[in-house]
Amino acid sequence: MNSQSKQLRNAYITAVVFFVTVIIVITWYSLWRLREETAAGMQEVSTMHTRSFEDFLTQNLRLAELATTNIANMDSRKKNFFNIERSLRATLKNNPAQRSISLLNEQNRIIVSSNRANVGVIINTDAFLPNLTSEQDILSIGMPWAGRDFISGTSTSHQKPTRSEQLNFIPVVHTLSFETRKVTLLIAINPDFFINHISQVLDNESGIVDIIRYDGTLLMSTDASAKIGSLYQKIEYPLSLEAAESGQFLTPALENNKPAFSSFRASRLYPFLVITRIDRQRAMQSWKAEAKTFLGVIIAIAFTLAGLIIVFYRRQLQIERERDNSERLQRINATVFGSSADSIVITDINANIISVNPAFHQITGYRPEEVIGQNPRILSSGLQDNSFYQEMWKCIHAKGVWRGELQNRCKNGHLYDVQTTITAFYDNNGHLQHFIGVSTDITERKKSETRQRQAASVFTNSQEGIMVTDENNLIIDVNPAFSRITGYSYNDVIGKDPSLLASGRQPPEFYAQMKSTLSETGSWQGEIWNKKKSGEIYAERLSIDTVHKENGDISQHVAVFSDISRLKIHEAELHRSAHYDPLTSIPNRRLLGDRLVQTIERSKRSNRSIAVCYLDLDGFKPVNDQYGHAAGDLLLIEITKRLLKILRGEDTLARLGGDEFVILFAEIEKPEEIDVALQRVLKSISEPIKVESNTVSISASIGVTIFPEDTADADTLLRHADQAMYRAKDAGKNRYHLFDPELDLEVQARRSKLKNIEKALRNDEFILYYQPKVNLVSGKVIGAEALIRWQHPVKGILPPAAFLDLIDGHDLEIDIGEWVIESVIKQIVKWNKAGLFFQVSANLSANHLLKEGFSERLREMLNRYPAVRHEDLELEILETSTLNDLDQANNVLAQCRNMGVRFALDDFGTGYSSLTYFQRLPVDILKIDQSFVRDMLDDPNDLDIVESILRLAQTFNRPVIAEGVETLELGAMLVQLGCQQAQGYGIARPMPAESIPSWTSQWQETKPWLAISKPVGKDTNLSLKVAMQSHINWLDSLETFTKNPSSPHPRKINNHGQFRRWYRSSGFARYGTLEEFQNIAPLYDATCVLSTELIELVSNGNSTLACDRLAELHQQRSMLITQINVLIKTLEKQ
Repeated sequence: MNSQSKQLRNAYITAVVFFVTVIIVITWYSLWRLREETAAGMQEVSTMHTRSFEDFLTQNLRLAELATTNIANMDSRKKNFFNIERSLRATLKNNPAQRSISLLNEQNRIIVSSNRANVGVIINTDAFLPNLTSEQDILSIGMPWAGRDFISGTSTSHQKPTRSEQLNFIPVVHTLSFETRKVTLLIAINPDFFINHISQVLDNESGIVDIIRYDGTLLMSTDASAKIGSLYQKIEYPLSLEAAESGQFLTPALENNKPAFSSFRASRLYPFLVITRIDRQRAMQSWKAEAKTFLGVIIAIAFTLAGLIIVFYRRQLQIERERDNSERLQRINATVFGSSADSIVITDINANIISVNPAFHQITGYRPEEVIGQNPRILSSGLQDNSFYQEMWKCIHAKGVWRGELQNRCKNGHLYDVQTTITAFYDNNGHLQHFIGVSTDITERKKSETRQRQAASVFTNSQEGIMVTDENNLIIDVNPAFSRITGYSYNDVIGKDPSLLASGRQPPEFYAQMKSTLSETGSWQGEIWNKKKSGEIYAERLSIDTVHKENGDISQHVAVFSDISRLKIHEAELHRSAHYDPLTSIPNRRLLGDRLVQTIERSKRSNRSIAVCYLDLDGFKPVNDQYGHAAGDLLLIEITKRLLKILRGEDTLARLGGDEFVILFAEIEKPEEIDVALQRVLKSISEPIKVESNTVSISASIGVTIFPEDTADADTLLRHADQAMYRAKDAGKNRYHLFDPELDLEVQARRSKLKNIEKALRNDEFILYYQPKVNLVSGKVIGAEALIRWQHPVKGILPPAAFLDLIDGHDLEIDIGEWVIESVIKQIVKWNKAGLFFQVSANLSANHLLKEGFSERLREMLNRYPAVRHEDLELEILETSTLNDLDQANNVLAQCRNMGVRFALDDFGTGYSSLTYFQRLPVDILKIDQSFVRDMLDDPNDLDIVESILRLAQTFNRPVIAEGVETLELGAMLVQLGCQQAQGYGIARPMPAESIPSWTSQWQETKPWLAISKPVGKDTNLSLKVAMQSHINWLDSLETFTKNPSSPHPRKINNHGQFRRWYRSSGFARYGTLEEFQNIAPLYDATCVLSTELIELVSNGNSTLACDRLAELHQQRSMLITQINVLIKTLEKQ
C-alpha cells in the first residue's frame, strides 16, 4: 500500500470517529428532551380527562337533581299516581343516564316508578352518602346494585361486590321539602351511559377511569374486571380531600404494577371523585416510536455516509470487476429469462442464488430479494433424503445436467411437485460459472393422476356393484362387483338399458317417482327388487347420483348398489319369530294383540260383534307326561290343523303357550253363530287323535266374551275370556262359558277389598277382643275366646262379618289365621305374668288346618314362647267349613294334640256333617251354636236340638260349652239341661285384652251366677212346656193386635208358628202315640181357624167385630191349655 493510500485511509478513520461522536451526543440530548416533554404532556392529558369526566358526571347528576326537583314539585301538586308515573317516564325518556325514576314513601318503599315492576320494592337507605337524615337538600349516593333495575337487582356490599362487566346500576336518592311534607325520589343511574362516554374518549387499552364514592366504594369503572361495590385499593386511599380537591401522581396502579400517569378530581357538588390512570408504557409509545425513527434516521445517515466513503474508497478497485459481472449477467438474462412460465433459478458455483425469474415467485411464493444469496435448500420439503441430493450433484458434475421430479415446499408451507432440469453453465474457457435450474409445476397433474388411481381402485375393488350410464341412460361401464351380484358380464350389459334388471315387482309409478326425484334433486336412494341373469329375484339397496357437465347438462348417472337379500330374509325370520308361534306357525300373543285391536276398530265401524274365545285343553298334561314332550307337540300341531280347517278366513287362531289357544271370531251378525262355531270347535277337539302309535282323547274348556257387550279394551277382553274359561272348567270341562260383566265387577270389587285387608294386615290394623267363658254353677272363669276386629283408619272398629267372608279360601285366610294364633300365644304370656291362668281359644278354618306344614308352623310359634303351657291354647274348628280330607285333618289334629294343644268343634249343629265330624275328629270339646241357644226358651225345636246335642255329648263323654247365652234365664235353662259351661252377652261382651283382668275381678265379686238355679234334676218335658208357653205368648199378641191394629202383626212375631213346628216334628215324634197328644190336634186346629178369622177381620177394618169374638178365643185357649196339662201330667206319671 502506497503513502497516498495510507493518508486516505487515516483521514477516513478520523472523519468517521469524529462524525460518530457528534451524532451520539446530539442524539442522546434530543431523546432525553423529547421524553420529558412527552411525559409532561401525558400527565396533563390525564388531568384533562379527569376534569372532563368529572364535569360530565356532575352535569348529568345535576340534571338528575333538577329533574327530581321538578318531579317532586309535581308530586306535591298531583296526587294521581298514574299522572306521576307518566311524568316519570317522560322525564326518563330524555335522560339516557338514568334507568328508572321512582318515588319512595316514608317506609322507603317504591310507590310509583317509571318501571312499574319496581313498585313495592323496599330500599335500604342506610348505606347512602350523605346520610338521608341530613337536613341538606342534596343528592345521596348509595351502594351499587347488581342487575338492571331494582325489581331484578340486589344491593352489593364491600364483601359481596359485582363485576364491572356484569349489569349494574347506582341508586341515587334526592329528598326535597315542600311546605310541610318531604318528597323522596330514587334514581337508578345507568353506569353504561358514563362508561360508554368515557370509552369513546379514552379506550381501555390506553387507560382506566374509576368513579369512587367518598367512603372509598367503587361506583363504576372502565376496567371490566373491577369489583363494583368493593373498597377501592388501586392507590393509597382515602386521598386527602381536605388538602386538595384534585391532583396528579405517578403510581403503579395498573395490572402487573405498570406505572401510570394518574390524576384525581373530587366533585364539588356530589360525594364522589374521579381517578384517571393512563398507562405510562403505552403513553410513551409515541416517544419510543419517535426515538426509534430518530435513531433510525441518524444510523441510516451515518451508515450511508460511511458506506459512501467506503464505496468511494473501493470504487476504483471494483470498477473493472463490476463491469465484467454486469456484462455476464446481462448475457445470461437475455438468454434464459425471457417470458418463461417455468421457474428459473441461477446460482453461483457455490449454489447460492443470484437471480430468479418472475415465475419463481408465482410458484414458490418467495420474492427475489428474499432468496438472493440463499441456497436452494430453502425450498426442500425434507421428503428426499441426502442420498438423493448426492446422486443429483454427482450427475450434474459428471454430465453437466440433471433431470427429475422434486417435491418442494413453498413459502406458505404447502408442498408442490416440479419437473426440474439443472444445468451447469461454463464460460468460454470452460470454467464453471453458474448453475441454472428450470422447474415446471406438475402439482395438479400429480393430484389428477392420484385421483384417477383412487377412483379406479374403488371402482374395481368395491364390494358394491357400480353401474355408469350416459345421458341417454345406456350402460357405459360396470365394475366386477356388478357382474358378481347380477351374473351379467361386462359385454352383456354395455350399451343396454338398465331396465334389463327389472324384476316386475315394482309398478311403473315406482320408476316414474324415481325419475322425478333424480330430475329434481340429482340423486335417489332406496330399496328395489331386481332380477339376476339366472332369473333369481333379489333385493338391493340402490343409490343413484347424477354427474353434470360444465354447462349443467347431464353427463352420466352413477348407480351404486348392494345385495340385501339375506338381510330381507333375516328380517322376515325376525318378524315371524316375533309374531308367530314356532311350533304351530300360528299367531302368538303379540300378533294376536295387534289383530284384536284392529278387529275391535273394524267392529266399531261395521257395528258387528266379535267373540274372544280363550281355549284350554283338558287332559293335555297327562298325555304330555305319559308319552313325552314330542308327543305333546304333535298333539298341539294336530289340534291346530283341526281348528284351522273349521275357522273362517277372517277369524284368527293364536297360541299363547302350553295348551292355551285363543280364537278370535270376527264379523258376527247373530249370537247363534257363536254357539254353532264353538260346538264345532269342541267336537273337533274331542275326536280321538292318533299320536305316534297311540290314540288319545282330550277335550277343551272355552271362555268366551263378546264385544261390544263387553266394552273392555283388548287386554281386558283376553282376561275376561280367561276368567270365563276357568268357569267352564269348574262346570265340568268340555264346554264353553260366556263371561258375565256384572260378575266381573263383583270380582274386581272383591279384589279391591282383599287388597285393603292385606294392607291392613301389613299395617297392624287388626286387633283381638276376648269373650270370657265361665262355669255357670261354680262361677269359675274357665277361658276366653279371641275374636278379631279391624281397627279401620276411617270406618272405626269393624266386626268379623265385615271382612272374614271375603278371605274365605284365600291365602289371606291363612296369613290372618296365623297372626291370630301368634297374638293369642303372646296374650297368654301377658296374662300369665298378671296371674291369670285359663285356656284361650282362637278360631281355625278348614283351609288353614289342612294347609301343608300347619303343625310344624304351630310348633315353631309355641317354641318361640317357652313360658306358655300348650294346653292353654285351644283351637276352634268351624263346623260350618268343609273338611275335604278328614284323614289328613285327623293326622294334623293328632300332631297338634301331641304338643298339648286342645281342639274344639265350633258352631256344632249348623253344618251338614256334624255327626261325621263329631265321630271322626278327635276334638276335646263341642260348642253349641248360639242360634239354637238364643231362641230355645221361645222355640221348642231349638230346645230339642240343644237337648239332643247335650245327650249326644254325654253319650260320647265330650264336654260341651254353649254360645249365645244372652240372659240368666237361658243360663238357668242350660244348667237344668245339664250344660254348665257357657259364653255370651249375658255373661260378658267381647272386650279388649287389657279389660279381662278387671272384668274377672268384678265377676268374682258380684257372683251373678248365684241367681241361676242349681240343678234339681232333669225335666224331660221342657220342650212341651216351652211349646205351650210359646203358643200362649202368640195368642196374647193376637189379642193385642185385635184390640190395637197398629201393634205388631201376629204373623211377623218371632214365636209365630213355633208350636205348630214343634207339634208336627219333635212333639209328634215323642208323643204321637199317646191319646192325650192326639186329643190336642182338634183343639189346636180350631184355635188356628179362629185366629185366622180374627186377623182377616182386623185387616179388613172390622176391629170391633173381631173384639166381640175374643171371648171365643179365650175359651179355645183354655181348652187347649187344659188338654196340654193333661198330657204333661200323664208324662210325669210315667
